[in-house]
Amino acid sequence: MPQASGSFLAKISSQALVAPKDVPDHEMSLIEVSGPQTSSDPLWDGAMVSFWGAADLNAGNGIQTGYFMNSHANGDIDRGTFSGTISTAASVVTMEGAWKHSGGTGRFSGITGSGAYKGRIASPTQVEVKWEGTYRLGDASMRRLPPLICPNCDDVMTEMQCIGQIPTATSFESCIRRCERCRVGASNTSNRKAVTYIYSDPLQNIPDESHEGAIEALKNAFNVLNRPSKLRRFGFSTSEDAVTWVVFSYLSRSGDMLPALERSGVITGQLLTKAPTILLWGVPIESSVRGDEIIMKLIEACNSFGEEPNRRSEPDVIIDLGEDGLIFIEVKYRSSNDTQSADYPHWHRYTLAPGLAWQVEDLVASGCYELARNWCLLKRLAGERPATLVNLGPANLFRGKEGERLNRFVAALGPDGKSHFKKLRWCHLLGTDYTSDWFVQFCRDRGLVSSFG
Repeated sequence: MPQASGSFLAKISSQALVAPKDVPDHEMSLIEVSGPQTSSDPLWDGAMVSFWGAADLNAGNGIQTGYFMNSHANGDIDRGTFSGTISTAASVVTMEGAWKHSGGTGRFSGITGSGAYKGRIASPTQVEVKWEGTYRLGDASMRRLPPLICPNCDDVMTEMQCIGQIPTATSFESCIRRCERCRVGASNTSNRKAVTYIYSDPLQNIPDESHEGAIEALKNAFNVLNRPSKLRRFGFSTSEDAVTWVVFSYLSRSGDMLPALERSGVITGQLLTKAPTILLWGVPIESSVRGDEIIMKLIEACNSFGEEPNRRSEPDVIIDLGEDGLIFIEVKYRSSNDTQSADYPHWHRYTLAPGLAWQVEDLVASGCYELARNWCLLKRLAGERPATLVNLGPANLFRGKEGERLNRFVAALGPDGKSHFKKLRWCHLLGTDYTSDWFVQFCRDRGLVSSFG
């Protein structure tokens, strides 16, 4: 059964006292209190609790019994009973006992559960109570979210039981299972193998060694409207952008970028003497005059295709080799290439671009809109220089229907001696020889490679 705990500071709204004369200091009372719950379980966090208690005391010590009810934001309630003892020492009144669910409405219909509570009279008008226990929802449509292990501290994320439709988790706050200490939540799926971990702080999703510059790049990404979503989703364990940042910022800063491009066949037979200028999402990894020049040229190119200033294209990776060429990389981690149907209204922005030899009908039929857009931008920025568009991803990106779609796109590009398209798997880009243990571990954890030498 799921475990839950919580606390509340409730206001005494009504109270009645009588003093039987049978023995000295005998007092009987009725009390009504209410206040908001704070709980580790989203089902009770924020609910308004009310309870009605009866106490029978001699000299401030005795028993109490009563009833409680939690009113939830959607109108559902859960209710139950409690019983325990009250003690008075040095004018401090405390209470402890046991509680038990007796039913509820809506998602709490048929609920069962029990636990313990402790509390004190915080002031003449307030009662403070802490509680814990277990429960089980009774509705036939109940879904169980199994317990999980926090990926950071190895503590258990408690099992949860939910009624009806469970919302998709789009942020840490909307995760039903969370590790509050590490500020990481688990997506609301009952399939352990399909869980995505979502971090409140997006930087927690990447190694400490990769933190420098990440947030600045996300906040300045070319697509202005997409920046908030891009930053939030960077904290997902399945984030494509997180993988892109860690891999390419490492290759850039370690000096391994050119060896990786040569090893994977992206550049061949070229004697390169200058370090490349690298941009992610239209933002240079390292500030430079050349980086600023590329930004201005990219803006001009986007404008020439009629793109809106706050929704410009942002190639995942731009690698500028100076006079030796220009490389765009469209990165895929777990997703397929973005596609659009033939009636998508913005195809004409790119299909009618001058100086391209592609076969428009076959190009549109492939559906590869994002790749077509990148091809246009690449050609415009490269000018007379050699240009390569790389589609980087896992092996399944190039198989089956996805592979057929991609092959049709490549065939539609037409002959061009200076421009090339290359399919590239993660394992071929990364190779095996790296000295940074944290980078090797990241690539293994994200499934980019099966092993390193």
